[in-house]
Amino acid sequence: MQIQSIQCFAGRNIHSHRPVIKVVVDIGELYKSPTKDMGDFNDRLLTLFPGLGKHFCSKGYEGGFVERLKEGTYIAHVTEHLIIELQNLLGYEVNYGKTRVMEEPSLYYIVFEYKNRKCAIECARSAINIICNLVDNIEFDVDKILKNLKAIAVETELGPSTAAIYAEAQKRGISVTRIGEGSILRLG
Repeated sequence: MQIQSIQCFAGRNIHSHRPVIKVVVDIGELYKSPTKDMGDFNDRLLTLFPGLGKHFCSKGYEGGFVERLKEGTYIAHVTEHLIIELQNLLGYEVNYGKTRVMEEPSLYYIVFEYKNRKCAIECARSAINIICNLVDNIEFDVDKILKNLKAIAVETELGPSTAAIYAEAQKRGISVTRIGEGSILRLG
């Protein structure tokens, strides 16, 4: 599975009213294998990331994603949910995602909500690496991956006073946009 492009949308956009990132991936030969036909892939994934058990998915209720795994879903869809779960593990409350085929048979786009742009992009890269390692039965250290992602989150997150201004602006319905990677905001 390889990333073809990454595109960030900061405000309302064609995909959502929320900030989202669109990642175009080529899943290669994995398009041939739904998750139900991938041995113990589902069990290993859910053991490493039990929070995926709470994902709703298109079913509309908690546990819907696990049902989709068991029915057999495509690997790009699994990647979408893992990206969201990695962000949740870092403390970002995000839940929106969408995966669609762009070009048959293996080119997909994954759109997902984000709060911290740089961290979300790294979550996408990490999710793809995790999925590839699970598919290929390669051992990896989840704690090390999460520690790296947490370091990126801390490094790129707003400072406490700027975060408070951001939260209050949102609460009051004031348009607020982060400028660059620093702690500069544009209000209104």
